[in-house]
Amino acid sequence: MKKTIVIINGTGGCGKDEFVSFASRYAKTINFSSIDKVKAMATAMGWEGIKGEKDRKFLSDLKRLTTFYNDMAFRDCQRAVNEFNSSDAQLLFMHIREPEEIERAVQRFGALSLLIKRKNHENILTNYSDACVDNYDYDFIIENDSYDLLDKKASDFVAALVSFSKVKKESDAYESNEITEILENHPLLFSKLRKLEAKQQEIMKLRNDIGPLERPIVATITGTPRAGKTTAIDNIYDFFKKAGFKTSCLEEPAGLVYKTFKTKEEKSELLKDRVGFVDKQFDVGASDINRNKGCNEILLCDRGVLDTLIWYEIYYRRGMLSEERYKDFMTRHLNFDVGSHNYLYALHTDPRISLERDVLSSLSIVPRTTMNLSGITEYNAALSKVSHQLSNYSDSMTIIDTTNIAVIDIGIVIANDLLDKVQRLYLGKR
Repeated sequence: MKKTIVIINGTGGCGKDEFVSFASRYAKTINFSSIDKVKAMATAMGWEGIKGEKDRKFLSDLKRLTTFYNDMAFRDCQRAVNEFNSSDAQLLFMHIREPEEIERAVQRFGALSLLIKRKNHENILTNYSDACVDNYDYDFIIENDSYDLLDKKASDFVAALVSFSKVKKESDAYESNEITEILENHPLLFSKLRKLEAKQQEIMKLRNDIGPLERPIVATITGTPRAGKTTAIDNIYDFFKKAGFKTSCLEEPAGLVYKTFKTKEEKSELLKDRVGFVDKQFDVGASDINRNKGCNEILLCDRGVLDTLIWYEIYYRRGMLSEERYKDFMTRHLNFDVGSHNYLYALHTDPRISLERDVLSSLSIVPRTTMNLSGITEYNAALSKVSHQLSNYSDSMTIIDTTNIAVIDIGIVIANDLLDKVQRLYLGKR
């Protein structure tokens, strides 16, 4: 067996290290992680080795920061390859999470790519590195069905490497047109979109075989200002519409409330009671969902009723309502049931990045009244608390950090997640 470098990836807890350990029984192996130096830095900064969501985001952000500063992690990959080449090892497993870094390693080192998946194992979306695990076109995908079977699959994988040669995949054979010609200059994005399209085709086949979903999916997307929400909703709407799903995008509840006013005086009067205005938004938003869910399979809610919970939290922290009123509203609405498959996405962005995006997309240099660091920080604190409260009620709450994610990737991450949920709903009917 010739020396082979394999980029290995998978969500936390999927069994990557177990797979490498099994593989080492069948070939002399080196196991290397591109984040080892980052972990050493994190430890020096007080990280205690815990792998909670906050810790994962810290490690992900720290790696991206060092990559931007001096490409530390990738230079460490080059060092590991050099040592591997001068050793008697046959296999180098290199753990890399980010799709663009995987592609660099594939191109630089002639590496193969491998994804380890575990059935019913939810993806982690609260940091860039974990959120983008599926956004790469891997050479191999191995399902970790059980500990014992993983040993056999590792043995088969090592045996397959002896005769494996990287060839052009059928999925790469796209007919050239003006769209693909543009995307060929952006190979990583092209790879993500092809994978998304393949998954879309699978869902369309299930829909044709089984029929429309019995109950609609209601996906509510809210978050920090300038987190990429509006563009993501537009992209997701277009994506599912083209897949043949009856899809609608519902307007922000605040906008719906404004439309009920006949005069400026009516609007001015209601806005005197900000908390009452939020109450009305919830009622109008809930009614809009109920009105539209019967004629749609997928409803995309722009901010939706989720945002009303966040503003109730903000106003309570400001002392604008009593504890009794606050608890009554939260108790009644945290477990809001719309009679459908209800999925919530909270997009979180660092306040300074949010403000920077706003400034760089505006013609005004006048200081903002609400869109400022203090206001964004206040919103984020409420968003974080409400998101974690909702997580206690159901597993439908997903928090996505968009600080370092390109706008197009936000739509890709959510579309992938929704497709996975649709697939589980269909397969559950069989």
